[in-house]
Amino acid sequence: MSERSEGSLRQTWFEQAIQQTETLPYQAYLLALSFGEREGLDQQDWTILRDSGLAHLMAISGLHIGLVVAWGWWAGSRLRGALPEHPAGYWLPLWLALILALGYAWLAGFSIPTQRALLMSAVCLFLIRMEVVWRGLQVWLLVLTVCLVVDPLATYSAGLWLSFGAVLVLYLANVGGVRRRKRTSDSNVVIWRDTCRVYLLLQWVLLGLMLPLQWVWFGGISPVAPLVNLLAVPWVSLITVPLVLLAVVTMTIPAMSGVFWQMADWSLHPVISLAKLSLGSWWPLSDAWFWGLVVLVIAVVLRRFLPWRQFAGFHLSVVIVLWGSFVGYKAHRVPPRDWQIDMLDVGHGLAVIIQRQERAVLYDTGIHWPGGSMVRSVVEPVLHRWGIRGLDGLILSHADADHAGGAADVLARLDPDWQRSSDRREGFAPCVRGHAWYWLDLKFQVLWPPKRVGRAANPHSCVIQISDARLNPESPTTLLLTGDIDAISELLLARLEPDLKADILLVPHHGSHTSSTQTWLQSLQARYALVSTGKYSPWPLPATRIRERYLKNGILWLDTAESGQISFRIHQGQIAVTRYRQDFRPNWYQTLF
Repeated sequence: MSERSEGSLRQTWFEQAIQQTETLPYQAYLLALSFGEREGLDQQDWTILRDSGLAHLMAISGLHIGLVVAWGWWAGSRLRGALPEHPAGYWLPLWLALILALGYAWLAGFSIPTQRALLMSAVCLFLIRMEVVWRGLQVWLLVLTVCLVVDPLATYSAGLWLSFGAVLVLYLANVGGVRRRKRTSDSNVVIWRDTCRVYLLLQWVLLGLMLPLQWVWFGGISPVAPLVNLLAVPWVSLITVPLVLLAVVTMTIPAMSGVFWQMADWSLHPVISLAKLSLGSWWPLSDAWFWGLVVLVIAVVLRRFLPWRQFAGFHLSVVIVLWGSFVGYKAHRVPPRDWQIDMLDVGHGLAVIIQRQERAVLYDTGIHWPGGSMVRSVVEPVLHRWGIRGLDGLILSHADADHAGGAADVLARLDPDWQRSSDRREGFAPCVRGHAWYWLDLKFQVLWPPKRVGRAANPHSCVIQISDARLNPESPTTLLLTGDIDAISELLLARLEPDLKADILLVPHHGSHTSSTQTWLQSLQARYALVSTGKYSPWPLPATRIRERYLKNGILWLDTAESGQISFRIHQGQIAVTRYRQDFRPNWYQTLF
């Protein structure tokens, strides 16, 4: 055993923990709380934790490291009182707290969140040891600086900003008066009542002041999170976590360890049952509300620290919030007579959103993989940030996984009013030549394929022309969605539609050399070419000579691999193009979030 490395010893314990908990219903949560391993949590678990606001609780986080520090300090203080008086014993609480925190962080494999919590604890304990008095904000800034110096790429981590943001909020709340009153004459009942009051206020302060950060990283909030946390945090912290740690330290005695694992599992039952009650309570927030949230937080902080705390401060807060929300809404809202096209960045695949009057139709879904999909990771968050909760329609070009893989998630999560496909699917209307319909005065006309098939391959892709001729008869704009059609399909389509034009063309088959013939491009007279490809994709797409062919025809080439999400806003024949990486966040790698 002495020759084993630190990592192998932890791995041995981890494997033993897996064996001892394999029959327990909440094994994934127990392993997350003991070793910081969250791979056992499936999509349903994460949805429960997100909607209940307990995601921070089911892992070794700063809260748990802080608890261990408190327990170490308390145990050290009691042990110091029981031992003979000695100068070295004066610092026993400090060193025991640090050792226990270090051990818990080691169990978690020194993950990034535990590193931050351990660093914060070490700085605070060091300042105590050196009898240095610093303001809380100075400690916060020092630890944040050290974390960024050690790991500059941590700026991309949601955990960094959420954990430091929460600590900052708690500090501001304490400075602003949300703390226990220090009066020696109070009875135990008064002290407990005051403690509960502070604890309740802190939950609401955290919810309110953390809104902007939650929106940036998760696109919404859970309004029931404060209530769930109010009940779950003390229960898990004071009952579940100690039982989990006892189970870990007694693993050399399997019978005893098994008892503690079982008790910890039982203790999680009421917590998870409560969390499940919050399913469906997640509120996605659109971009229109973001600046309203920011100015609300600023207004609350200013009101708390400036002298106008009553009448003037309240009305100033209301005015700022309404103004910020109005500015955000105006900046995002697509004007009533305009429409918008968004080709999402879904890697090697395709997902295009047609948006008008805060409603949307989706053309293709991107891929799906075990436990996730581009619908969950990209399409749904984008729609929610626009304030769109569901779809008016779903169109599947063909059956390939990179185009239709997320269809089940779309149906389950975005509930489209209607669905169309070029192959035979239950609940889907045909998407074949001759079909046409209007959606919010935009005309959808299916040009290909000529008939429906059992399983639609590339040549059977549903080709749709979308036109706003009814909205802008004097200067109509057309979009041609082509799926993965090949050169033969292009030739046949050209014969059927000799006068076909397209201002915006979806490049067939991701720019493959099997499509985009010169004859077809010349006849279309397109102005913009949209191609959906993945950065560092294993497929050699788009083909270099195909891209050059478009450029030689004077067509502006727009590629998601280089530009990220690409948006077109169309206003009476005028097309405004936004490339996410170049125009929206040109220096995304330097930004705070």
